[in-house]
Amino acid sequence: MPDRYVNHLSQEVLTRRQSERKRDVRSPYYRDTTAIIHSSPFRRLKHKTQVFFAPSNDHICTRIEHSLHVASIASTLSRGLGLDHELAWAIGMGHDLGHAPFGHVGETILGELRKERGMGNFEHELNSLRVVQYLADNGRGLNLTYAVRDGIVSHNGETFLQSILPTHTEKDFDGIRTRKGIVPSTWEGAVVRISDQVAYLGRDFEDACRLNIVRSEMMPPIAAAAAWNDEFLHHRHSRERPTYTYESRKGYQSLRRSLRGSDRDEEIQLRAYLSFPPPEGVSQIFSPAPFTDRELPE
Repeated sequence: MPDRYVNHLSQEVLTRRQSERKRDVRSPYYRDTTAIIHSSPFRRLKHKTQVFFAPSNDHICTRIEHSLHVASIASTLSRGLGLDHELAWAIGMGHDLGHAPFGHVGETILGELRKERGMGNFEHELNSLRVVQYLADNGRGLNLTYAVRDGIVSHNGETFLQSILPTHTEKDFDGIRTRKGIVPSTWEGAVVRISDQVAYLGRDFEDACRLNIVRSEMMPPIAAAAAWNDEFLHHRHSRERPTYTYESRKGYQSLRRSLRGSDRDEEIQLRAYLSFPPPEGVSQIFSPAPFTDRELPE
């Protein structure tokens, strides 16, 4: 491995857990991936929105599929760079375990509710760390390695960067109050941060094309040329098709069936659904639900 891609923190620090575990045939990071896959927070990602709210359409990306994309891309890049691909895979699988329902719209609404109560903003990176350290497994946490927890809290895909260098310093997780300025400690964490952007830009564009929100002529020439060469997108743009629509009542009932948790959780998620802003010119796709206050849940 080239010197520029060597993690400066010791393996003792990188593989340290909140409590010791007896070693077995798996590597430390492979065990982390196993713990993530078998956790309830990971299973819940299959019904969480990535960008487009479409619970009845199996072809629209959900948060669990996005996590698989990030893990796959990060693992591939790490192999090419001579990094630890198992570490990158584990971070990618767990990076959104604490994400809100309804994508970043839900995150914004949760942030507003917290601020109304004098609490700090809701940031899913910090909540993902909170989930794996304290909330999952009935409050015991997943007991992941330091390197994986560091990658999870540092992934911040909302800030676009053309390059990023790890800090190679150990973080005090309990002292972190915001994602702003947080940079991964490892090269693998940096790779996951870039992979997150690669994953959601490509997949979200595919969904936008599938829903007929975006067409190749709306894109820059270089992106349009790449889209036209893609078999799926070429097929999508080569024929007329009806716009993907919802009947509002069916969409509402589907939402109600998918809700879990307390009444307060339902109120938060319903607010996210009803406040999702429709893209310009596509009101048929995301039209505000025509319900009066009396028709909303008590």
